Amino acid sequence: MGARTHVQLGGGERIGAYEIRQLLARGETVSVYECRHATLGRAAAIKILHPHLARDAAASTRFLRDARALAQMTHPNVVEVFDVGEHERLPYLVLSLVEGDDLDEHLRMRHPLSVTEVTDCILPIVGAVAAAHEAGIVHREVKPRNIRIASDHRGAPIAKVLDFGVSKVTGDERGGAKLADVDRLLATASYMSPEQLRSNKLAALRGDVYSLGVILYEASTGRRPFQGAKPSQLIAAILAGRAPPPRSLRPELPPEFDAIVVRAMRRDAAERYVSARELGRALAAFASDPTVWVGEFAPRSGHRILTRVRDGEPRRHSSH
Repeated sequence: MGARTHVQLGGGERIGAYEIRQLLARGETVSVYECRHATLGRAAAIKILHPHLARDAAASTRFLRDARALAQMTHPNVVEVFDVGEHERLPYLVLSLVEGDDLDEHLRMRHPLSVTEVTDCILPIVGAVAAAHEAGIVHREVKPRNIRIASDHRGAPIAKVLDFGVSKVTGDERGGAKLADVDRLLATASYMSPEQLRSNKLAALRGDVYSLGVILYEASTGRRPFQGAKPSQLIAAILAGRAPPPRSLRPELPPEFDAIVVRAMRRDAAERYVSARELGRALAAFASDPTVWVGEFAPRSGHRILTRVRDGEPRRHSSH
């Protein structure tokens, strides 16, 4: 018998205080189950690291480290973590169960959006990424399918960024996780920065800024900036970095907004915004109520933010 590559749990099985209900998804790094707290009756989602990764001490340590960092975050647009632990030597985290449309479906149903509508939709996501960076977490897979548009207690839409601390557990150093099919590879690579396509070891916060720029581009134009029928063609286009400016596809976009998107997506990471917070400050001018975002994206003296990742370990410095 070969080694197990994923967890297979049946309804009614227990992990800690949580009772498994059903399998929700199985990805390259984790299996995701709907579960319920046996005492409180609260529904949740539990993500369990695949056994072949759990046997890798470095991968297991990163998973638990980032899960615990995420659990310390209290941002309204980051999925809430209820619990972190190990079950039969398999690391897991328990999160709020977020129901709603993925961002790609949300945008598809509402296209075309005005610049204000695009900004109001994307700014909370930028804020979530900024908060994660300041907690020492690089997402590495900021893309519409990892963003859920749920409803808050009043029924108003609210964006929730998923999979922090999971997407970067493993990956091919030559360009991200090994994906099972061409469609998934195209959908993921479309939002990856040139440096990450070259090597996952180069992934850092400006790579997440790049991904946010791609989402802004798609939300405002209705198409992704780079095209390719095959993964090799798409990757070559991203590495070349010659996407048509958003205004060439939608001339009514303000030049200043166009410039923000273009800068966020610069091929050279040094030419992009320094951080998601800086991108948010620039973008806030186009919000329906810019004053709401003044505090969210104000410079924060003394905060220690993640500046780069080398060999999987974050390096920090104090921002001023």
